[in-house]
Amino acid sequence: MGTRYGSGFTSGHGICGLSHGSPRAFAATVAFMAAGFVTDRRLVLGSLVFGLGWGLAGYCPGPALVSLVWGGVKPLVFVGAMVAGMGVYEVVGRMRASGR
Repeated sequence: MGTRYGSGFTSGHGICGLSHGSPRAFAATVAFMAAGFVTDRRLVLGSLVFGLGWGLAGYCPGPALVSLVWGGVKPLVFVGAMVAGMGVYEVVGRMRASGR
């Protein structure tokens, strides 16, 4: 049913849907992206923060942990900030759950 109303597209919305050029494919792409942003706003914002940290530091979490073995200040600061961010997330989550 999704392929019928989406002009044959069920995945690759941003690329395949728009390159098709039909108004239905465009509408399906816009609806899909809007619904995804509304329902996953926290995920999108978290991804932006993750990408910002990754871009500034030049490390992804996995390689940063491995880089700790080789030493250096940069991976140590990155992993410290990553752990601190996880801690802040937990504290804020508990505060929201308790109603504070």
